[in-house]
Amino acid sequence: MELTGISSRTTLNKRLKSLKTLNWIGYNSSSQYYFVRSYHRVCQDLKIGSKTCVEFNAGSFKDFRAFIFATVVGQRIKAMEYAKKRSKEEVKFVPQYWDGTSPNSPPPLLSYNGLPNSSIAELTGKSISRCAELKKLAEEAKFIMTKEKLITVDIMPYNPIIREVLKERYPTKFGRFKIKAIKRGINKGKVRIMEQLADEIIPLLRYRKRKR
Repeated sequence: MELTGISSRTTLNKRLKSLKTLNWIGYNSSSQYYFVRSYHRVCQDLKIGSKTCVEFNAGSFKDFRAFIFATVVGQRIKAMEYAKKRSKEEVKFVPQYWDGTSPNSPPPLLSYNGLPNSSIAELTGKSISRCAELKKLAEEAKFIMTKEKLITVDIMPYNPIIREVLKERYPTKFGRFKIKAIKRGINKGKVRIMEQLADEIIPLLRYRKRKR
């Protein structure tokens, strides 16, 4: 119980019962021992054909939900990395600020791998708010690392009602904008309008090919 972080025996028995129902563990009534089904057996039951697995440390039981979240998201990031390496085309990204416009400059190259919380929600079947919580927990447990990504979409003279103007013009995207005063250089006194992109996600878990 100490290993799993479960303090109540009732809770432990409830979890064991659920695992027995799933047939992920077995129980010998004579010896009163539980035994864990093999990884290969569980994959067969779930019809999982993936050859990839991830290393798990018993000390991570207390962060198990965050671990599973990081495993699923990290695998998708790894797949994106692999697809990019195989693709001969450069991956470009059009910021939401430019949707429906014709910018003079070409879209920037997407030089990192990341997923918006909406895509993570679709991937995991969780709500967007829950995915944001799990992503934070996974980072605190050092299963993933994230980096905030901002892109400059405009530089303009300071105007006290600039936030109201942006909110009126882009009501569905306003929450993604950050406004920063420029204090040095040729644009001193102006403001930089930045759009927050999906965080870069760096998996810190170790993935391996599953041994037969």
